[in-house]
Amino acid sequence: DSSPVDDGSTGDVAADSYHQYQRDVELMKELGLDFYRFSVSWTRILPRGFADSINQAGISYYNNLIDELVRNNIKPFLTMYHWDMPWNLQVLGGWTNPFVVQLFTDYAKVLFDKFGDRVKYWVTVNDPRKACSDEFNADIKAPEANNTGIAVYLCAKNILLAHAHAYHLYDEKYRKLQNGTIGIAINQNWYEPASDTIDDYQAAADARQFEEVPWGFSKVLIEIRNLYDNPPVYVLENGWATSGGLLDDGRVAYHRSYLNALLDAVDEGCDIRGSRVVDPYYEPEHFTADIAS
Repeated sequence: DSSPVDDGSTGDVAADSYHQYQRDVELMKELGLDFYRFSVSWTRILPRGFADSINQAGISYYNNLIDELVRNNIKPFLTMYHWDMPWNLQVLGGWTNPFVVQLFTDYAKVLFDKFGDRVKYWVTVNDPRKACSDEFNADIKAPEANNTGIAVYLCAKNILLAHAHAYHLYDEKYRKLQNGTIGIAINQNWYEPASDTIDDYQAAADARQFEEVPWGFSKVLIEIRNLYDNPPVYVLENGWATSGGLLDDGRVAYHRSYLNALLDAVDEGCDIRGSRVVDPYYEPEHFTADIAS
């Protein structure tokens, strides 16, 4: 069978954290990490996608992982949705179906109830723009999807509604009791105008709304400070793909330059609360590209 992944591999085993989570946490402690960002699989918690059928084995796994992190003074940083839509919901249209907004809210409630006593940092959706553009405009995500601009629009609308519903649910019913924070992971680029003309400045501003230059990173952070009243920011993805190997001086230089740019933004008064040093694996490269740091 043809596969959209370069080497035909899958994420079925991957780093095998399901069985190796204790060793993973040991490694985190050896590295001196302050927090660990991980995603929860919707189907591992709710196999059918609906909150009327909870998988206790899935709850137990995440409880074990969270407890192990807390025992080692590592803060759990939980992402609710990182592009793994339950199949039962995908055949209903996935994020193009407005009914999924309520189902996601029900799923979020299960997570708050089961893990909120220990998890104080929540991300509702990882990179909604890429989730929608890839799923409905490319062959690498959901081949059954309706590949139209309308589908992308409906996906974006419903993801943002789902985020808002989950946010307000937490804010109104859980925040005072659990004392946590909740947000969404947004991808952002920085574009410079080609000239001082109004048209070029507008074109650059439009592009920012919708590559590797560290000073652009600090400018993005400063722009967020200026536009949104300096909100707390966590940098959750930042990596550079290579062909593998340990002699990766280029990647060392990459991270040094980006961390320096982050410190520049901090010096400018940006409220940066943390930065994650490992980027996730991505289709279609999968295991053929070493993106993690």
